[in-house]
Amino acid sequence: MDTITKERCSKNGCKKRIKLLFYTCKCEKKFCRPDHIHPIEEHDCLYNFKNEGREILKKTLIKVVGEKLIKI
Repeated sequence: MDTITKERCSKNGCKKRIKLLFYTCKCEKKFCRPDHIHPIEEHDCLYNFKNEGREILKKTLIKVVGEKLIKI
């Protein structure tokens, strides 16, 4: 018998073995097909996509500040 345990798909209800081609979520779970990787609907992903998006926006957006008006 093989002493190596084969990894299985992390989707709820699907326990197929992971083969050469697999898909990895940002929470580092592995899946057998690309339609199993949908985060919340399929595998109760705990990765916080909202905070990641906010951090990307903070880094890429330019803060625009208008010049102050001179009082007359």
